[in-house]
Amino acid sequence: MRKVLIIGSTSFVGLAIGNMLPKTYNVFYAGRKQADYYLDLVLTDLQLFKNLQFDIVIHAAADFGGNEDSSLSNTEMVNAVGTLNVCRLARIVQAKHLIVISSLFASYTLGDPYFNIY
Repeated sequence: MRKVLIIGSTSFVGLAIGNMLPKTYNVFYAGRKQADYYLDLVLTDLQLFKNLQFDIVIHAAADFGGNEDSSLSNTEMVNAVGTLNVCRLARIVQAKHLIVISSLFASYTLGDPYFNIY
């Protein structure tokens, strides 16, 4: 049976994907809460995953920031550096496939109704 690791254990999209996968997949979640494996995208030592193996890694986690300038740094770390760490994690667990799910929000610009630091 194939094993899938979904990063973003409380992500609405990640949970929906996990629930839609057929029973031929063993689905596991990684995240900071309500997860099979603890994972902070910026702070976790990824070598903790070196004895694990997954066929597919799905990255559905993101930081949406806030309205303050102080949120910008954390959002950048989670969304940019965190995605690089997910790529490293996929290599560590020998995943054959890595799926990165992003958001339409990334394409908004100043003046768009939903524009924010995300």
